[in-house]
Amino acid sequence: MKKTQKSFRKKALLSSLSMLMVATVAVGSATFAWFTSSTTANTEGLAVHTSKASKLEISSATGTWGTHINYATGDKLLLPTSSINGANWYSANADAATSFAASTYTSVTDTTNYVYKEQLNVMNSADATGAAVENVQIKMSWPTNDSGANGYLRVALVEAAEKGNDKAFASGAAFTDKIIASAAEKYYPVKANGTVGNTDEDSITPAAGPATMTAVVEVGELAPQEAKYYNLYVWFEGQDDDCFDANAGEIIPDIKFEVTGTPKATT
Repeated sequence: MKKTQKSFRKKALLSSLSMLMVATVAVGSATFAWFTSSTTANTEGLAVHTSKASKLEISSATGTWGTHINYATGDKLLLPTSSINGANWYSANADAATSFAASTYTSVTDTTNYVYKEQLNVMNSADATGAAVENVQIKMSWPTNDSGANGYLRVALVEAAEKGNDKAFASGAAFTDKIIASAAEKYYPVKANGTVGNTDEDSITPAAGPATMTAVVEVGELAPQEAKYYNLYVWFEGQDDDCFDANAGEIIPDIKFEVTGTPKATT
């Protein structure tokens, strides 16, 4: 065992990977995979900017309006978690590094080490006599790589009712409809009551975008001085099949958002 660990550490050092553990995975097991308690995964900074000749400006939950945001998360450690609604988050530790089976689900009330929560807000800063901006979009991308962690990374932008961190969703906004992953693969998140179902009603199929650089959130048209607010969530989905010890400890490349729009012709 010691010999194997030494060999692995040497290999990890030479290849500059931050893998924490290597384990043989029993793929034939049932439904989900959780890291054991000694493993974590990382995500780095998020960058946002606007483009095109319009009056679009953006802001974070508490920041001022402008044309660029750098959330400056640094090398943030996140433990795997799961949620079906964005409000109730759960964590669980696997019984063993080689097992997909989790122990009991634990409600996470302090999500600091589980979910990165912010806002990405968009405003047309033109004055009352200015032009509306149409076809406003938030385009999301992150570089593809061979990291196993890329498979269980999740990002969601859900329209919120107001500015501020983790605000209530706007009327009609749904968490499950706004989840983006590198592949559109169905999974079964932990439900609000702390259980996991096995029906279509209990499942989420995320939109597949970043792997092909095509993830887009349609904002629509913004009148002068109109703003829309979006809760931003970044987490590692513990119910994804890729979420096991051998894929732990890896660093996800920077996630980038670009906000675009076209000034509407006036008459």
